[in-house]
Amino acid sequence: MARIRVRAGSSGSRSSGGGCFLSAPIFVLAGAALIVFGWKSYRSTAADVQASATATGVVVDYQEREGSEGGTLFALVVEFTAPSGETVRFTDAAASNPAAKRIGESVEVYYDPAYPQAARVKSFLGTWFFPVTLVAIGGIMIVVAVLSFFQGLIRLARMGAAGAAGVGGLAALLLLLRGGRKGPSEPPSQEG
Repeated sequence: MARIRVRAGSSGSRSSGGGCFLSAPIFVLAGAALIVFGWKSYRSTAADVQASATATGVVVDYQEREGSEGGTLFALVVEFTAPSGETVRFTDAAASNPAAKRIGESVEVYYDPAYPQAARVKSFLGTWFFPVTLVAIGGIMIVVAVLSFFQGLIRLARMGAAGAAGVGGLAALLLLLRGGRKGPSEPPSQEG
């Protein structure tokens, strides 16, 4: 009768860190894509702001909207006077609860001089939140991926030559670079 012997710890309970090598490049690419998209969004927003005229408007009403979690949000309804003398009324794209301003309060607005109805309230969140958030998330993803990758390298280096044989050539290369250790299949050199 044949006996099967299983060594403790050889059932895969000890991670080799190989997953870090697979996921890190994916997270770096995704993070880089978010940074590029965020930077393009920032440049586009900056160009829009540069081309926009500004005016002082007055909050005249609120438009109620349903929030994503079922609550009520309030978007500002603002009026301002364009240089042509036309009174422009618009509803801001951003909404909050409580409302960002009270009825009767003054707000600065950006508007397109050629089409004043395309206006928005001048605020950091309304103007820069999207591009800044994309760049920040992309940067965090890259930092986490790089740290994860190096953590995997350290794990592989600690596994030693015996563990490297099962992981592949990258780990063996790291071991050779680390201290010039010989792999498990190489006989020790005989000097003398």
